[in-house]
Amino acid sequence: MTGDLRRQTLSALAWSFAGQFLKQGASFVIGVILARLLVPEHFGLIAMVLAFTRFASIFMNLGLSLAIIQQRETTQADLSTIFWTNMAIAATLTSLFFLGAPWLARFYEQPLLEPMTRALSFSFLIEGSAIVQRALFAKKVDFKTYTLVNAASVTVAGALGVALAIYGYGVWSLVWHQLAVSIVSAALIWMVGPWRPSLTFRRASLKKVMSFSLYLLGDKLLTSFFEQADKMILGKLTTTYTLGLYNRGESLMRFPVRFFSHAMPLVLVSVMSKLQDDLPKLRAAYAKFLNLSCFLLYPGLVMLAAFAADIIRVLLGDKWLEAAPFLQLFCVIGFAEPITTLTRNTLIAVGDTRLLLRLELVKKTLILTGMIVGLQWGVFGLLIARVSLAALYTAPELYFSGKRIAFRFFGPHNRMGRILLANLAAGLAAWALSRTVLSTSLHLDLALKALATALGYALAARVLLPGLLRELRSIIREKIAHVNDSY
Repeated sequence: MTGDLRRQTLSALAWSFAGQFLKQGASFVIGVILARLLVPEHFGLIAMVLAFTRFASIFMNLGLSLAIIQQRETTQADLSTIFWTNMAIAATLTSLFFLGAPWLARFYEQPLLEPMTRALSFSFLIEGSAIVQRALFAKKVDFKTYTLVNAASVTVAGALGVALAIYGYGVWSLVWHQLAVSIVSAALIWMVGPWRPSLTFRRASLKKVMSFSLYLLGDKLLTSFFEQADKMILGKLTTTYTLGLYNRGESLMRFPVRFFSHAMPLVLVSVMSKLQDDLPKLRAAYAKFLNLSCFLLYPGLVMLAAFAADIIRVLLGDKWLEAAPFLQLFCVIGFAEPITTLTRNTLIAVGDTRLLLRLELVKKTLILTGMIVGLQWGVFGLLIARVSLAALYTAPELYFSGKRIAFRFFGPHNRMGRILLANLAAGLAAWALSRTVLSTSLHLDLALKALATALGYALAARVLLPGLLRELRSIIREKIAHVNDSY
């Protein structure tokens, strides 16, 4: 990378990860408080609605925001056309969900879903208004503003949700929490963003970005549908209690994963789009993202899986203890997340959304088959099928995305084998520790086990990955020096 782009990348990554730390940290704390104040049935109900609204939200964007980031040049006419297209789709989705709410309530045989769905339908209009603004901040690699807006919206909305839960609003505290995140985030992004739409709509502008966006839309629809399909199905086949446990197990796994799956994509696309004509530098960036994300994420998943029951007791209380097996299985699935994030966004950055869609079609066909087979053995059968397929579909994702940029997976820059060995060592240590008692205090016992596992991983990394550790220290020192220079 050039010096300026390297500094931009480090700054973007630092702010993006800081934003995820603040956002996910606040969301985690708020989620823990709400879980203690509410019951699994409440989380099961909100999961039923969100499964549909989150899938439908993909239509609102059409992949146009990433087209703004990926395109080298965009005009005011282009941006305004995308804005009005998004608003028209958002208004349509709001109308569909508002009018279709009774059907959803009848489908799940839960009357309360009707007013909940109607309330949440307005989130489409609110979020749709901010899509172009967010894309412009990402295009400029201005993740500082992006970070502060996200952190503020989550904190304010979380405080509202907790207050409503304390005063006995039950599941409505979760509904208003979701709406408040959208409202505060959109309001702040419009306050700080200088861009404003004009009364312009040009078919040529829309056509210019649709060739890129249509394949991306297909990919996102597949991804979103299969992310939510399990909740849609389980909401019908199981109780709200079981779905609440399932959803909470997934949410706990997502806490460390979201640092990478949410912090990396916009940075990856922004940076790699600038390098798409320089394959050697693009390959170097690809290797660095792959190695560092897996190196930092995997030990967190190992500890979550090994100490699942104790973590749930400490954070959520005994009423959630049955979510522990769900959490353990979700942690195994989580190992595929940084690889999927990297491969998808590499193909987006180089503009090969057609290959991305083809890979997703193969991947989702495998997942659908696994879900159908796994459901014969209930909720755990479905999850075990997903675990089995996670390893199967990451191999072709890595192969084809690497092939697209001529990346050598057995070259000196790829350290995945050693990273997995280091995590295997940490996993064995965590497994042994999970069967011992280091303190009569549950909190202290968990802290000591986590510390011992972390030290074991650090020792294994020192032996197996000295080069990666030096690289990580260099990045940290460079970022600290950059911060000091800015003052």
